Amino acid sequence: MHQPVVAPAAEAKTMVEALEWHVARNPDRVHVTILQDENIVLATMTYGELSKEARAVAAGLIACDVVPGDRIALMCRPSGIFRGLFRYTLYRRRAGTDLPAMQLSQLEDFLRRQAKILRNAEARLLVTVPEALRLGGLLRGLVPSLSAIESVGTLMSAPAQASLPKLDDPAATALIQYTSGSTGDPKGVVLSHANLLANIRAMFTAIDATSADVLLSWLPLYHDMGLIGAWLAPLYVGGAVLHNVSAEFSRRPQSWLWASHRYRATISAAPNFAFELCLKQIDDADLSGLDLSSLRFVANGAEPISIHTLRRFIERFSQYGFRSKAHGPGLWSCRVCRRAGVAATWPRTAHRSRQARGSEPRGVAEPASADDANAVEVVDCGHPLLGHENSYCRRCRPEVEERREGRLEFRGSIRDLWLFPQ
Repeated sequence: MHQPVVAPAAEAKTMVEALEWHVARNPDRVHVTILQDENIVLATMTYGELSKEARAVAAGLIACDVVPGDRIALMCRPSGIFRGLFRYTLYRRRAGTDLPAMQLSQLEDFLRRQAKILRNAEARLLVTVPEALRLGGLLRGLVPSLSAIESVGTLMSAPAQASLPKLDDPAATALIQYTSGSTGDPKGVVLSHANLLANIRAMFTAIDATSADVLLSWLPLYHDMGLIGAWLAPLYVGGAVLHNVSAEFSRRPQSWLWASHRYRATISAAPNFAFELCLKQIDDADLSGLDLSSLRFVANGAEPISIHTLRRFIERFSQYGFRSKAHGPGLWSCRVCRRAGVAATWPRTAHRSRQARGSEPRGVAEPASADDANAVEVVDCGHPLLGHENSYCRRCRPEVEERREGRLEFRGSIRDLWLFPQ
C-alpha cells in the first residue's frame, strides 16, 4: 500500500488548490481505497480520477442552475462523496453539509428527521443515493428551500463544461459541518478553506504526518473526524486513505484491526466506544496472526475518553504489536482537532476527588492521590495545536483558574469560524 514519498501542497490557499497541486504532479497516485472489509476492495481512486469525476459533477450542478451561495446537502455513499465533494461544495463556492446514508427500509423516517438540518441550512439541492430520489416529494414538502434532488450519477451525465471558475479565495466557505444533535438540535459550523487548512496543517505537524503514511478509517464522512481528519487532511499531505465501510466495523470490529494488518496502516482514529467494542466483541481466536506494529498514531476522541478502556486495549493488543505510545487521546471538535496528545509516555492521567453524593457542588476539581478510593482518574488530552489556544471561563466570563469548573473556549490562527444561525 505504501507509495513513493511526495511533498504536501504547502502553498495551497484552498482545498481545491491542494487537490489540483497533486493532480498536476501526482495524477496517477492512488488517493482513496474503499474497502468492504479487510479482504474486499470496492473501489480505488487516484488524484487524477478524483479531479476528473468531480469536474463532471460540477457540470451537472451548472445544468441544475445552482449558483454560488446556494447550499447543497450530501447524503451519499462514500464513493459519491469522494467523487463530488470538491466541485459541488468546495470548488464552486457553494456551502455543503453531510447527512448520513441509511438503509432503504429506514430512509423515509430518517429523511423526516434530517429535514430539520435541511431547513436550517436552507438547502437548495440534495445530492443523494438513487434509492432516495423517489422520496423527493416528501422532502420538498418538509423543506421549502429544496428545489431539486439529484444523484451523483445523474449529475455526472450532464454535458461537459469547457472551463470551471477558479477558486483562490481562502476566506470562501468550504462547507457547513453539522453537529450530531445528540445533546440538542444539530448546529451548523461554517468552515472556510482557511479554517480547514490551518487546522489540517497544525494537526499533521503535531503527529509528523507525511505522504508516506497510510490512514485507515471506518468513520462515516458526515462525522467531522471522518470527513476532515481522515480524508481532507491526508489529501493535503498526499497520504493514502483506506476507507472501511462503517457498517462492517459495527458488525465485525476485527475488520478494522485486520485491515490495518493487511495494508500496514500507520494512522487511524476512532471514538472511545470503538476501542471498547474491540475489547468486548472480538474473540482471541479471531486475532491469531494479527500484527498491529505498523500503527504509530491512533487518535481517540469525539466523546469522553476512558482511561480504563485505553489501558485494557493496550494490555490486550500489545501482544499483537500495538504500542502504548501509539495511543493519542485528544479533544476533537468542529474543526476536528483542538488538542492532541503525542508522547512516548502516553496516555497520561490526573486524579481528582469524587464529589460526595448529595453535597453542594463547589465547581472545583480537588487533587487526589492515586490510591484514594474516592478518586476519579481523568485522561490528559494534550496541548493546544500549533497556532491554537484555549481558555477556561465562566459562561459569562471572566476567565477562571486551573481546576475550576467553567466553559472551555478555543481560538485558532484563523478566526472566522462561526455557527450557522439557528
